[in-house]
Amino acid sequence: MIAIVDRNRPPNVNNRVEGVDGLRNGYARLYAILFRKAKFMLELKNIRKAYVTAGFTQVALDDVSVAFRDNEFVAVLGASGSGKTTMLNILGGLDHADSGDIVINGVSTKDYTDKDWDTYRNHRIGFIFQS
Repeated sequence: MIAIVDRNRPPNVNNRVEGVDGLRNGYARLYAILFRKAKFMLELKNIRKAYVTAGFTQVALDDVSVAFRDNEFVAVLGASGSGKTTMLNILGGLDHADSGDIVINGVSTKDYTDKDWDTYRNHRIGFIFQS
């Protein structure tokens, strides 16, 4: 499930925001993520994730690219072990890809800090875990 924040209600920003490109402070980056209009809400670009155990490499995601539009309902289907959970964990910022990029409302996550990922999880993504 992907939770969408109300774009009509701006965040409580105490600093002046003149533009969103290239800004590095937390509030300005949050503003860029939440309110920048982009063609796609969320994009995975050439994502690769592999797990290595005792010399064996298991590739979970191999050059995966997918884009999600705003207000789009998406079902992720596939056989057991096909990488569904790995992809969702990477989308949610719970795990990181070995290579590739996640783009959120037109903003690349390549330079995200831990604080940026926390802000993303707290304001953009919702998780429902099953037992």
